[in-house]
Amino acid sequence: MIPGLRSAAAAAVLLGASALVHLALLGAPAATRSLPPPTPTPRPELARRAPLPERVAAVALPVRLAAARRALVSGARADRAAGRLALGEFLLEASALDAREERRPFDLAEARVRWADRLEQLRPARDLRRAIPEVFGDLHYFGRPGRSMGDALLEGGGACEPLTHLIVAAVHDLGHPSLARLRFYGGDADGGTTHLAPVYPEGRAEIDLLTGGAARRTGALLAAADLVDVYARAHGVDAPLPAPSTQGGVGVVDAHPSSMADGYPPNADHYPGAVPLYADRAVQAAASGDPALASPAEDAADCAFLLRKAVLDPPTLLISGPEDEPGAFAGFPVELRRVPTTAQLDRVSAMVQAAERSLERSVAPPHDAEHLMALACLTALYAEAADDFALVSERELAGVALAKHRVAAREGERLLAGVAWESPEGGRVIAALAEGFPGRSWLLLVLHGGEVPVRRLAGEDGREESWGRTDALAALVVAPVTRGAAVELASGLPRRAQIDVMHEVFQAHDHQRPWASSYALEGAGEGDFARAYRVFRGVAWGLWEGARPQDEILAALLRGVAAERLDRTWVAGFADYYGRHALGLHRVRADGAATARGLALWLEEQGLTEVEAYRAALSAARDPT
Repeated sequence: MIPGLRSAAAAAVLLGASALVHLALLGAPAATRSLPPPTPTPRPELARRAPLPERVAAVALPVRLAAARRALVSGARADRAAGRLALGEFLLEASALDAREERRPFDLAEARVRWADRLEQLRPARDLRRAIPEVFGDLHYFGRPGRSMGDALLEGGGACEPLTHLIVAAVHDLGHPSLARLRFYGGDADGGTTHLAPVYPEGRAEIDLLTGGAARRTGALLAAADLVDVYARAHGVDAPLPAPSTQGGVGVVDAHPSSMADGYPPNADHYPGAVPLYADRAVQAAASGDPALASPAEDAADCAFLLRKAVLDPPTLLISGPEDEPGAFAGFPVELRRVPTTAQLDRVSAMVQAAERSLERSVAPPHDAEHLMALACLTALYAEAADDFALVSERELAGVALAKHRVAAREGERLLAGVAWESPEGGRVIAALAEGFPGRSWLLLVLHGGEVPVRRLAGEDGREESWGRTDALAALVVAPVTRGAAVELASGLPRRAQIDVMHEVFQAHDHQRPWASSYALEGAGEGDFARAYRVFRGVAWGLWEGARPQDEILAALLRGVAAERLDRTWVAGFADYYGRHALGLHRVRADGAATARGLALWLEEQGLTEVEAYRAALSAARDPT
């Protein structure tokens, strides 16, 4: 990944530091050097042992848990045979045992209160299918491994397994056991994932109660009451079924005691696509979904528009000590990050899904531009998601996102390295990027090797005078490792084209208002482009951000050009840029005609009547409509 996407030196406060976030995920490194043998003292290892009661409890815990689970299953089976099974209570008690095995706290009493409250909200409903999204609509989808129904109640959501258990238990315990069903999709490869879904029969149709749409009628169909047997198999009370399935994916993972993954009937049916990393609303309203758990409206091709060029060089603050003291602390950069809202997390997750589906559709790499762009999108999105989830204390989700980021980055870099860019094949990929991803191909810069195609798109292989070419060059200027060469390339363009590049660079951080509303170009040397950008930044800020009076902006323009020792052509270029955009902004305002007259007069005074903005100003002054 190009430095600047996730600088190891950058930290996040509140707001976030990549380095700190990633260290928090990975933990401190363990010592690897060999220690010398202890000196012969009377059994020093005893001092390092846990107290005897703790060691006895640790040894006894598995035995006690096994006995408690046998008793729980036996009681549930007796209740089921007698027609009085309280499935929700069974799953809550199982949740408490699983939490005890994982040695983490679990408030069973509070979980029972919340469970009873959900049942009371559902009890008056005449149409359960439509009532369920209303009662459970506040729950979020978290694509993290493990957790139980009780955890979903206490934490406000979970993955497909605890959410499914919660919904089918509600249908069952409200007196509709024949309608309480679930499907387990056991395949975990070939573009699918293991998944559990609550399903509801409606005439000849079957509804997925998570998506609100038609269920994918494959996989293993179970009655909700069968979860007693699934739990027994998953936790060693019963023998496993023959040919147990292998589990994977985000939805169901067998590495946590709270998952029943090993107890579901084995099958190789794949759930189509990828379940989300996060969804703000886990239970969709009736008839609003499709067979995928979260049907994103996002288009993977628009990933670069969501991420923006800030991923190449995030805004930072420099934390430093007193500058006037000898040997003062030199300081370190702190990356600015806002704590994300649930809506922002939801959109990032939807874009991740769109990118993953794009990978499924694309042809064999590396011949496919869509495939490369999807991998670049996932590389950047998962890095962003890792930090965002860590900031909202979802460390497990952050860990999942970070691991997926690394996988996408490795695959993308491998494919880029396999393209002979000077060959006809490389030319076809470049053409496809220019045709299909104008203004978005810069995202390849997040991958090692991505600068090669982006440089070609910004240079001789880009479409002349196209926005895509301008945007690619602007991204190369923003990315610190390509900045020097990109500035040199930009300096050879006509003035108008250089100013267009500056406009795109200027906006790299504009989504971070008020912290970094305009991009400061550092480390670009002292050539004409770098000096001109400093003048441009003041003009653009006065126009777009500061909304300063026209006379003030134009006077600052002249002072800036003089201070930076720029020639007269820059005055014309900046005045034309300002004039064209200012006239557009003021066209429908009450002061539109006055603005146009003032601009035309200033351009006449400066002898700049040849610029496009002058003719536009005269026209607007005569006909303000």
